[in-house]
Amino acid sequence: MKKLFILFALASVLLCSGCKSKAVQAAEDAIAAIGTVSLESLPAIVEAESLLEGLSASDRSRVTGTETLAAARASYEKILAVKNKIDTLGSVTLYSEPDIQSAEKMLAALTSAEQAQVENRDALTAARDSFESILAVYRAIEALDGASIENGDEIKAAEKLYNNLSYEEKRAVINRETLFSLRSAYDRLFEKEKQYRAAVRQYEKGAFSEARESFAALSDYGDAADYIRLCEEGLLAADYVAAQALLEAGEYIQAEAAFEALGAYADSGAMVKECTYRRAQALLEAEKGRRPRRCFFPSAPIPKARNG
Repeated sequence: MKKLFILFALASVLLCSGCKSKAVQAAEDAIAAIGTVSLESLPAIVEAESLLEGLSASDRSRVTGTETLAAARASYEKILAVKNKIDTLGSVTLYSEPDIQSAEKMLAALTSAEQAQVENRDALTAARDSFESILAVYRAIEALDGASIENGDEIKAAEKLYNNLSYEEKRAVINRETLFSLRSAYDRLFEKEKQYRAAVRQYEKGAFSEARESFAALSDYGDAADYIRLCEEGLLAADYVAAQALLEAGEYIQAEAAFEALGAYADSGAMVKECTYRRAQALLEAEKGRRPRRCFFPSAPIPKARNG
């Protein structure tokens, strides 16, 4: 009888050891309720952890899913860490890349399911895009080698990139004042180039006086000084031709004055003498025309004297 009692007691203990208490079951139910881990899972995780910690060591050893709970806690912490890292990025500047890279690495270390739970991951993508846009403008400005008519397209391209930025991004372009300065310088050069080309057209049409005035206003631009000299030579050449026309027309006094005004241009000195010579020759010819001419009549026979 005593042996039978012992066997019955042993069987009861073994049977009870396979049973779970309500507390153990509650902990397991709490773990199962966590489901897919997200940033909203913290209350469920904390609840399961609390129930597990409230168990005795013996009951805790009977709980199925403790590894699941630990994994849920680790997953939540990683998701939260990435979310917080992205939140600290703030306004993007040229100095934001290390923080952006760090956040990107943290996000890449998550599983695809965890990444899907990082609710501000789009903000990280936007931060990367913003940084690349700011950097592109910065580099475009740095590549500009001063302002000239030749690199006007590069200045305009950099300006277009800058104008496509948001207000905050524009403020992050630390060399933007250089762009403003170069654009202003280019605009001034472009205006001078327009004036220069108009002056060249005047010169090519033979309007040397007007062209000289136009180039004089651009004396420090390009080869304007050379064109001024060419205009002056053109004016002298035109005056020389006009003086020759006066000479050929017999206007010797006016022609002589015109050649004297030309100074050392071409053979103007010799042409002054030519004018003097021709005027003198013309005077001699005129003098000859005014002299009285002798008249010669045929000899008539002399009448003989009559006698008595």
